[in-house]
Amino acid sequence: MIAGQQVDIKVDVFICGQHSNVKILGLSVLHEQQFVTIQTQQVHCGKNSQSSLVLQGLLTGQAQLRYNGTIRIEHNASGTYALQNNKNILLSNKAHVISIPNIEVLNHDVQCYHGAALGKFDMTQIQYMQSRGLAYHQIQPLLIQGFCQPVLQGYEKKDIILQSVYEKL
Repeated sequence: MIAGQQVDIKVDVFICGQHSNVKILGLSVLHEQQFVTIQTQQVHCGKNSQSSLVLQGLLTGQAQLRYNGTIRIEHNASGTYALQNNKNILLSNKAHVISIPNIEVLNHDVQCYHGAALGKFDMTQIQYMQSRGLAYHQIQPLLIQGFCQPVLQGYEKKDIILQSVYEKL
C-alpha cells in the first residue's frame, strides 16, 4: 500500500524469453488530494511472448491520477500477444484522471490491445438495486467489489484488501 500526497510509480517489464507470459495487476484507491503518476512499459523482445497489464483505480475527493503506458514490440518478437488496460471510477465530481495508452509495434505478426476508460457508477444500476430494497450504503460496496474483481480474482487476501478499500472511501 502506498501512502502520501504525491507518488510517482514506474514499472518497466522486459519479456525476452521465448513463450514468456507476464501478468501485471494493479489497484489504486486515491482520496483527498492525493496525486499519483503511474508509468508502465511492456517491452516484448522474445518470440511468442505474452503480457497482460490491468490497472484499475477508484478516486474520490480531489484525487488525481495520471497514467502513461506503453507496449513496445521489438523486431524479433513475432507471435506476441500484449494487452494494456486502465479503468478508473470517479467517486466525486472533483476527482481527475488522465490516461494515455501507447503501442509501438516493430513486428506486425502480433496481437496488441490497449484501452482506457473512466466514468462513474451507472445510476440505472444504482436505482435498480434501490428498487430491490438495498440502501445506497449497501450498494456502493457491491459495485466496488464488482469493479475490483478483475484485479483481485484468485487473490487469497482479497477480502482484506476490499475492507481497506472501503475504509479509504
